Formats: sequence, structure tokens, C-alpha cells
Amino acid sequence: MTTNAGDDEGNNDDKIVKDAGNNKSDRGGIKNTLLIVSENLPLQRTHERVLFATYLVFGLALSRAIPDTLLSQSTIALVWMTFSLAISFMEAWVKFKAPLLRKYVAVDVGRHVFCAQHAVELGLATSFWISVAKEARYSTIYSPAIVSTALYLVLAFFVGPLLYFRAKYKMVRNETNLKLLTTEERSTIDVLTKEIKGKQLPPAQW
Repeated sequence: MTTNAGDDEGNNDDKIVKDAGNNKSDRGGIKNTLLIVSENLPLQRTHERVLFATYLVFGLALSRAIPDTLLSQSTIALVWMTFSLAISFMEAWVKFKAPLLRKYVAVDVGRHVFCAQHAVELGLATSFWISVAKEARYSTIYSPAIVSTALYLVLAFFVGPLLYFRAKYKMVRNETNLKLLTTEERSTIDVLTKEIKGKQLPPAQW
């Protein structure tokens, strides 16, 4: 009886220690994820800011050029949707069908294209909601746009940065044969190596 009780106490102590370790690991994982997200947010590169400003101005110009408010907003939304569908459901996977395109090159192209896509979509979304705000009224007709914008913001400001980091991680750790790279490409890999140093790879679901 005494031995069993002692064993139970020991097992409970082990469980407490293990749970504490798991909690510490979870906290570290959250901190790691937030750090990765903060360092890989959209609009951190000059060409992304230029794309954002260009499509913001384009959307605002559309809203002024088309007198009917709903028609102008619908036009902006259509451009936004078309752009998103073209990149996400065509370019994203078609490039991997090219037999002569090296995998690490496709990954590098993908991370730059998606960051540019987020900049363009952010410009169009901003111009759309500026147009809505001018109406100073809410209508249920905007409900789909609210849902779409919310999903986009999660993708662009949380999932996107994690995928961007994962692409850099794969290029450095798994995908790249340094012997095949030029001097400039090796220099880029060195930069990416410094950017991922000390950080854990995000969970596989991202």
C-alpha cells in the first residue's frame, strides 16, 4: 500500500513536471510564431509599398470615375476577386508544373509573388472600404465583403508571414544545392540564413 502510494505520488510529480514543460514549450512556440509574423508582415519591401499605393490610387480613381456608388464598389471588388483568383488558383500551382524550373526557384518566386499579391489586395481593399465609409451607412449588402476582408486580413497578416518564413526555411535547409547557385544566389541564401537563425519552423498546418 505504502509503495503504491509512493509510486502514485512519483507519477503525479512526473506528470506535473511534464505538464509544466509542455506549457513552457507552448509559450515558447507562441512567442516564436509572433516573432516570425512581426518580421514578415506585408509592405516591408519598397516594391510592395509601391504596388499598394498604385492599386489604392487605382481603386480611388475608379470610385470617382463611376458615378453610381454600388457600381464603382462592385467594379473594385471584381478587380480584387479576379486578381486573387488568378494568382491563388492558377499561378500558385502552375509554376510547379514547369519541368525545368528548380524547386527552390519556384519557392522563391512564390514567396515574392504572394507578398506582392497581398500588397495589391490591401490597396484594393482599402480603396473599397474608403468608398463604403463615404456612404456613412451600413447595409447587409456589404456582409459578404466584410467576411471576405476579414479572411483576407487573417491570411495576409498571420498565415502569409508564416508561409513566407517557411519558404525561406525550406530554401535554406532543405531545397537548395549550393553547388548549383551563382555568387549572387549564394549571397541571398546567406541573408535568408541570418533571417531564420534562432527561430523554429512554424507548425505544419501553416
